Amino acid sequence: MQEIALKEVESSIDTKVLTEAKSALVPYAPKSDAPYVMDTLVPRNLAFETQVALTRIVRDYGNIDHLVRDRLRYTSLDGLWKAFSAEQVDAIGLYLKQFDMGKSLIIADATGIGKGREAGGVIRHALMEGYLPIFFTQKVKLFSDIYRDLKAIDLTDIHPFILNTDSQAKIKDADGSVVFTSLSSVEQKELLTSLETVATDSDKAIAYYKSIGRDLPDPEKEPELTITHVIDHLPEEYDMIFSTYSQLQSAAPYKYLWLKAICEQIRLGTSKFKGVVFVLDECHTIG
Repeated sequence: MQEIALKEVESSIDTKVLTEAKSALVPYAPKSDAPYVMDTLVPRNLAFETQVALTRIVRDYGNIDHLVRDRLRYTSLDGLWKAFSAEQVDAIGLYLKQFDMGKSLIIADATGIGKGREAGGVIRHALMEGYLPIFFTQKVKLFSDIYRDLKAIDLTDIHPFILNTDSQAKIKDADGSVVFTSLSSVEQKELLTSLETVATDSDKAIAYYKSIGRDLPDPEKEPELTITHVIDHLPEEYDMIFSTYSQLQSAAPYKYLWLKAICEQIRLGTSKFKGVVFVLDECHTIG
């Protein structure tokens, strides 16, 4: 049955251009009917498989523009097409198929294709479906970039929690005006944590130091220590989280523990969010 289905998909693809092409790159043929087409190229050895994947989406879901419009809650195709090019609609369609299967998607488009818009589409979908989007990137200045992409796709009523606490952790609009600022390190720690003094050889202390990946101090030299408890939810006034990858390092372990606690509550079904969608921008820099 699977082989027959694949043949049905392949039969709907015009392979003449792909098989006769001699260059390393061939024109990309979008499935979306969006009027703005960037006339992009795709590696010849990936072109056929890309068309198979897109054709399967049409087979399984119907028109790809209708799929993306409905799942991102646009009221019209014109609204969708104002936000995204044909190539970007296709990319979001591929993401939605992966999302429904509980899988991830790597978008490796060249510079200028609009990966930020596509990431914005993923964030918009997460919010519309009741999921918590957590956006990671390399540098705090890129928070402003994703904000502008969200605004460009008509998602303006957002309330991001900025996990970074340095003075540069601001979100600016296209005019350079600051629209969101992070909490100070003191304010953030007061909001997300509470402290408890416990015996160094207690179960609480042992569990805490194990969770942060550090060695427990010598109880004879340090009989008591202070451990940090984190809240297990996103404060009510926020609907997404922005962070750089550096925030998961051990310098401030409560940040990692807080994100972990949020994910655990969502997994247990005790959160207002259905799930978590991680958007990993500049992910080649994670290491």
